[in-house]
Amino acid sequence: MNKEVVIKKLLDWWDKNQRKFPWRELDESSPWVVLGTAILLWKTKAENVAKVHEVFFHKFPNEKSFLTSPEIQVKNLLKPTGLYNRKFLMLKKLAHLLDSSSFNQETLSNFGQYIRNLGRLVLYDENIIPVDTPVSRLLIRLLDFKVKNIRRLSPYEETFLGELVRKLPPHRKKKVLYWALVDFADLMCLPKKPLCAECPLKEECNFYKKKNKTQ
Repeated sequence: MNKEVVIKKLLDWWDKNQRKFPWRELDESSPWVVLGTAILLWKTKAENVAKVHEVFFHKFPNEKSFLTSPEIQVKNLLKPTGLYNRKFLMLKKLAHLLDSSSFNQETLSNFGQYIRNLGRLVLYDENIIPVDTPVSRLLIRLLDFKVKNIRRLSPYEETFLGELVRKLPPHRKKKVLYWALVDFADLMCLPKKPLCAECPLKEECNFYKKKNKTQ
């Protein structure tokens, strides 16, 4: 399979169909905003986070404003994103790391694989793709690439994902590939009824080819 062709088609689709979210519009290098957004997005729909993102980071623009705010106030803002008690604790851990000036590339390991790899991608421009359930589903179907445990990527899996990032055209930012994978998984490659008939990647897709053979 020609991975360059797959990525080109994916990005062509994304250019026309991408979802607009406030955090994607930011040219942001702040660990508090980048990782805080990842925590808000953890196990919830992006549309739910979009409702509170601007208000949340206006209210808590940095770790100090978060740490000095009443817990009940923070949790009330987090409620629409779900799992707000857990997210509060994760945000608190992040805020304390940043406030103590002990945050660095290594301390990303204090967080789950998805949040850690999003930080590696956005903050440190590494060749990595954060893998959540939708992205994993798309990679399995499209490339027959199965991540054994999305909570802990193996060295081989990280190498494979890094190779995909390196196939990007030079004028494209690395995080754009991740956004394209997320949007394609959520809008086209649905869990139960993927829109195979109208999929621009069906000629390259292993799932589509196998499904047609059995019909």
